[in-house]
Order: sequence, then structure tokens, then C-alpha cells
Amino acid sequence: MTSLDKEERRLASTVGTLIFIAFGLLLWAAQFLVAYGVNTLACKVWQSQWWSGAAISTATIVALAVMAAYIMHTERAAALFGLPLVTARREGLLTTGRIVALLATLAILWTGISMAFIDACVQGR
Repeated sequence: MTSLDKEERRLASTVGTLIFIAFGLLLWAAQFLVAYGVNTLACKVWQSQWWSGAAISTATIVALAVMAAYIMHTERAAALFGLPLVTARREGLLTTGRIVALLATLAILWTGISMAFIDACVQGR
């Protein structure tokens, strides 16, 4: 094993750890982008509030389903993102990932619910 191999493995683990911890926030950002992006297109381009509501609902439901799977299978997600199997920090990283994911779940719900109660095309005016 060369020093380059060690460096690549360390970097992959670091990047994987950052993605693992920020997964919930990244998923919320994707849901937020889809919800507001499609809302703008539906109201300004397509002139249809139905498309807006359908896109917001779909984005929210899909994001919540992915988040639920992530929270329930955090151990598998940790292995997927390259977290070390046995270290003293592992439990702390798992707990941190779960807490961030739960907070992001609240943000996803807040975005979806607030957009459901407000007239979609009024927001863009």
C-alpha cells in the first residue's frame, strides 16, 4: 500500500462522513428546490395551480419516504458512505446523522405544509 492509497482512503472516508451527516440537509434542499422551482414554473409558465400542488405533494412525500428509510437504516447508510465499522466516534456520528435527519424532516414537513396551505400562485406575485 502506497501513501497515495492511504490518502485516497482517508479522503473518501472524510467526504463520506460529511455526506452522511449532511444527508438530511441535502435531501431537504432537493425537496425545497423541486417544490419552489416547479411552483414557479406551474404558476408563471403553465398557468396551472394543479401542477404546483401535485409537484409539492409529490416532492414532500418522496423526501419524507427517503428520510424515513435513512433514519430507520442509519447503520446501512453509514456503511454505504464509508464510515469506519469499529471506532469510538462511530456512535457519535450515527447519533449526529440521526439528529440532523430528524431536524431536516421537520424542515421538509414545514416546507410542504406551508406550501399546501398558501395559494401556490399567490406566492409568486
